[in-house]
Amino acid sequence: MNNGSGLLESAEPGAEKDELQAKLADVEKRWNDIKQNTAEHAARVTSALPEAEKYNESVSSLGPWLTQTEGKLASLEPIVASKDTVEKLNNTVRLIREDIDKHRPERDAVSAKSEAVIELTEADRNIVKSEAQDAVERYDELDTAFATEEKELQEVLQLLDQYNNLMEPVDKTVEKVDAALESQGPISADVAKNKEDLDNIKVALN
Repeated sequence: MNNGSGLLESAEPGAEKDELQAKLADVEKRWNDIKQNTAEHAARVTSALPEAEKYNESVSSLGPWLTQTEGKLASLEPIVASKDTVEKLNNTVRLIREDIDKHRPERDAVSAKSEAVIELTEADRNIVKSEAQDAVERYDELDTAFATEEKELQEVLQLLDQYNNLMEPVDKTVEKVDAALESQGPISADVAKNKEDLDNIKVALN
């Protein structure tokens, strides 16, 4: 650029000088455009780099955890009519729920940082968008599935409590009748004793 300017200053006025001046002006404009584009590109890279690092960190951590937790969901025991079994299953689900809530910030980071990366970068936009969308959807599906499991477990526990409350007096009555029958001994021809035994059974049933 400096050599061209020096040449232009030493050139005699005329068509050749005018042509040289036009070429120099064009080169200078193109050079300034390159410098501006380079500066803008460097600024985009500077902005995108930390966002990309945060995104990669979040998605790299969330992915394996999602796979592991999906396996836990698939391996849950079925709900059965046993309070001990249901309570044990409920405790397992509660611990997984706590783990799901613990990883929500990573889910939110993947969603937010992917949007920043997509906005700031030109390459791999579709890949990042698809990858982030898949991770977020998998997390949300797990969250919904365990919420449903928790609700069903609570409903079953409530029903089992109601059933046990209904059965408790029946069990006590059965025990009283069993005890009354055991105390009577064998049936005899003694009418008075048989009548007494029958009265005792009626009392036990009441």
